[in-house]
Amino acid sequence: MWLPGAVSLANLLLISFFGALLFNLARGLDVYCGCFGTSTHGSPTMLWYVLRDGLFLLLGAYTFFNVMIKKTKYREFGRRKAGLRR
Repeated sequence: MWLPGAVSLANLLLISFFGALLFNLARGLDVYCGCFGTSTHGSPTMLWYVLRDGLFLLLGAYTFFNVMIKKTKYREFGRRKAGLRR
């Protein structure tokens, strides 16, 4: 019951984080703050951040559509089994 809401919220956060990353990249700002790693050798390239967050967004979108499609299929299966029509 809680899975669709959790997946939707996680995807909303991913979209906002990815959007903020692209916005600051377009402005030419370096967004490396060291928050997600312990390396002291300097910042990784921005391309790595964009690819990583883009992959997370694709996985989140896949999970979102998978959860929503399965939810619809299970709902239809339950209606047919109970003899209900739309």
